[in-house]
Amino acid sequence: MRMETAKHIARLIDLSPSPYHVVNHLAHLLAQQGFQRLTEGEGWSLQGGGRYYLSRQDSSLVAFVMPENLTRPAPLRLCSSHTDSPTLKLKPSLLRKKGGYWLFDVAVYGSPIHSTWFDRDLSLAGLVSGLDGEGKVHQVVFQVENSITRIPNLAIHLNRGLNDSYKINPHDEMSPIWRGVTKEDDAGFSPVSLFQHWLTGQGIQLPAGWTASHWDVMLYDCQKAAFVGEAGDLVASSRLDNQVSCFAGGLALLDHVQGQPSGGNTLAMLACFDHEEVGSLSVTGAEGNLVESVISRLYRQPEDRWRAMAQSWMLSVDNAHGCHPNYPGLQDDNHCPLINQGVVLKSNPNQRYATNAATGGYFKGLCRQAGVAVQDFAVRSDMACGSTVGPPLSARLGIATADIGIPTWAMHSIREVAGVRDMGDLRRVLSLFYGSS
Repeated sequence: MRMETAKHIARLIDLSPSPYHVVNHLAHLLAQQGFQRLTEGEGWSLQGGGRYYLSRQDSSLVAFVMPENLTRPAPLRLCSSHTDSPTLKLKPSLLRKKGGYWLFDVAVYGSPIHSTWFDRDLSLAGLVSGLDGEGKVHQVVFQVENSITRIPNLAIHLNRGLNDSYKINPHDEMSPIWRGVTKEDDAGFSPVSLFQHWLTGQGIQLPAGWTASHWDVMLYDCQKAAFVGEAGDLVASSRLDNQVSCFAGGLALLDHVQGQPSGGNTLAMLACFDHEEVGSLSVTGAEGNLVESVISRLYRQPEDRWRAMAQSWMLSVDNAHGCHPNYPGLQDDNHCPLINQGVVLKSNPNQRYATNAATGGYFKGLCRQAGVAVQDFAVRSDMACGSTVGPPLSARLGIATADIGIPTWAMHSIREVAGVRDMGDLRRVLSLFYGSS
């Protein structure tokens, strides 16, 4: 079960170079198991035990299973994650000329480890919007599968300090090189027309008469996920943070409906948001109203809603820092989780994580019931703590919340590492959570 889960998640990550692809593949998994698609702009007719999902702007998704009995407000079991990962995104200008070459004009998104993006086979994926001849807007989600660009390092002979705490300038030194400038380019082609013509040549299906106008396009590493380590029990891949949590949550929701096809006594929900890596304050982020608007439609009466929220639980699922043997002293020795040694419960007294005494105890009880090991995580008292969607979403909804995840090495690198056992155990405990009392 654990290796099967890890392989399934790794395949999904390989197919998901952008948040739009994460949502597409989650939606496909759900639809295959009888989940019906809803749209926010239409009326909903929901049935007891019904399975439903919706997306907002194609980069965030909410899926839920209605309880069997709709005559009383059922408690919510909400698993929340995020679809985005640190990356490089194309600016509105797309391209710029420099030193006789066309370079992709990029901005840093989130907080990637800059050095890991050098000397990698990179390509592009995301969403492009544009106008047809009648002024109608069309949106196209795309992925260029072959490697088309790189960010080459400067030779050590030209930068002798490269291995001596050299600071990378992301504006000047992290522009991926696309190709050389030709005479035809100088004859009047605009960067947008060049890019659109090239996309068409890559087999990307664009509407007839369509002109690209704006985009959310990102670079991604073409290397597929790999199973490494002496026993093949480690997964090395891009975007483990936080696609592991999204796909584990989705697979667990499917496990839940297979175990309780009638819907059970809870309202089981998965919410995967965009823009966590930049603070979540967006229409598709956890600081927006996506989940709140869905919940208000599921509990029509305010009294029913607040009664249900008082009995509800949320797990905010995001990767945790695994104990790194090469950097002793940079983590709290008493709270340093090991890869493949258990799911992580995150705590922070300053409310950077939403875990408290009640929710921590609840989650540890779930792990015991599921037969899953659990490890405590806390940062050193002299270091800043990271953040998740847990605290703002918990406060906004009034739901008791625990922050959890699986231990990971090299978080925010272009290539991260997590454990096979942990992926399977995360799926197992989330499956139990959806139907828990």
